[in-house]
Amino acid sequence: MVNNLKQASPAMYRLYKVIKERGSDRPITDEEIAIASGQMPLDSSKMKEYLDNIERTSENLRATFEKQSKEAKVRYSHISLKFVSVTH
Repeated sequence: MVNNLKQASPAMYRLYKVIKERGSDRPITDEEIAIASGQMPLDSSKMKEYLDNIERTSENLRATFEKQSKEAKVRYSHISLKFVSVTH
């Protein structure tokens, strides 16, 4: 079914991938439901612009979370080193 979507409607396939990769922490929006159900038709240029914006936002969020995770690991490492040096 997914391969059929990819062949029949590349734009809808991109929307599917964006929503799937986004994860459960960001639920599907009313706008995305309207687009997927055909209630909000978009021409190909508007669909590309919409999907590019969603993908860019997702990438920005992913990069932010990765940066925060790295910073937290560095802080934890420094705390662990201080604790070890104080206890020995």
